[in-house]
Amino acid sequence: MHDGSLLIAGVGGLGSVWAKRAHARCAEECDLLLVDADDSSFEDSRHAHCLPLGESSDAGCAALPELAASHFMKATAIMDKILAPVELMILLTAL
Repeated sequence: MHDGSLLIAGVGGLGSVWAKRAHARCAEECDLLLVDADDSSFEDSRHAHCLPLGESSDAGCAALPELAASHFMKATAIMDKILAPVELMILLTAL
């Protein structure tokens, strides 16, 4: 496999925690993508692709799916570049 062909993606707060822990075990073999509305999910992740969604709120973007979808659609050009070389993505998420 070539560089960037494996991607671990964490969505939401808990998914981002799980993804960071999984990536720590195989950082040389894969890339990391974190998607969340809470900026604290991106802390200690200087080598990760980070996609912030929506406004920070206590409810999170799960409570505001239209807002999250709007922000994600604005980031499609960036996501195309991140996902172009990916052959296998492991998606970690929880509600």
